[in-house]
Amino acid sequence: MGPEPSGAAHSPHRSGTFCALSPGRRLCDGTDPVDSGCASGAYTVRGSRLWYRDGRGPAGATAELRYSPRCGTNWSRVTFDGGRTGPVTVMVCRGDGYGDCTEAYRTRGGSAYSDQLYARDVPATAYAWCCGAGPGSAGATQPSTHTHPRARESMSP
Repeated sequence: MGPEPSGAAHSPHRSGTFCALSPGRRLCDGTDPVDSGCASGAYTVRGSRLWYRDGRGPAGATAELRYSPRCGTNWSRVTFDGGRTGPVTVMVCRGDGYGDCTEAYRTRGGSAYSDQLYARDVPATAYAWCCGAGPGSAGATQPSTHTHPRARESMSP
């Protein structure tokens, strides 16, 4: 997929206008990938269909881990199949746990993307929940992990 969908819901913490000029954690973490200019030239590293937890099948949405080569940042994005909508929560974390993450962003309808984290040389994981996700309710979640090639090389024996 290409750039962030027009009309995608997002409420940034910081604009990140200096992130693209001098990428790093201090200037990029918690910023909007579109406002910072990092979404330009970004690509989807991995996408995963979201499935209802109660076994009903696909939720009609895709979670994506986005990467910006320009800024070395990652963010999470959820897109819905044509015409579908629903509540969405997105966030991205460095590593594969919930210890170093953006704040979870929630919207009541349509596609959404999270703030970004600088993760040029470390793994990043995108998390997304949609369509009534939450404790005890039917929902969907699917993490995607991306490690920049240089980080993979540095971890090799």
